[in-house]
Amino acid sequence: MVGVIILVVGGLYLAACIWLARRLTSSISKSSFRSFLFTGIAVILFLLPLSDALWGYMQLKRLCAQESQTLTFAKLPLPSALFDTRGGPAFLEKNGNVNWPLIGRYLDVRFEESRQAQYPSIRRQTVSYVRRSDGKDIAKQINFHYDGGWFRVNGGGIGASNCLAPPSPDELVKALATKAS
Repeated sequence: MVGVIILVVGGLYLAACIWLARRLTSSISKSSFRSFLFTGIAVILFLLPLSDALWGYMQLKRLCAQESQTLTFAKLPLPSALFDTRGGPAFLEKNGNVNWPLIGRYLDVRFEESRQAQYPSIRRQTVSYVRRSDGKDIAKQINFHYDGGWFRVNGGGIGASNCLAPPSPDELVKALATKAS
């Protein structure tokens, strides 16, 4: 039923765009210019409600390029029991991902989110990796999330996206882990 309503509203909106474009171009006498102008106006009017999604997505990409990053400050010493005989990590699951409940005894992961003042639909997320033994930050990741435009689809707005700083949390923990002496 919702799909039918969206199609009806979208069709009515498209019809209104075409009607308004015809009204605006009816006084122009040259046929080829009038049809070009009519098409341009109709497309602009039809895409206008989606422009906030495009603008927000472009701002997300700009913020990602300028500010999304991973900073490392120290290593994460782990007991030798968490390493195999060759010195490789034994704290991984069979699929190669970190066993987070096991690592959680030594590492605390904290999330802090804030809205960007100039772009309220973009959230800045700071992920702090804190060593439990001394409470020291050993790494930070700065990520961005865009909620999308005003038109909602499946809970998110059109153009919704994320920008996650590399490497993945699993790869970061693997890189930070060292055998305690």
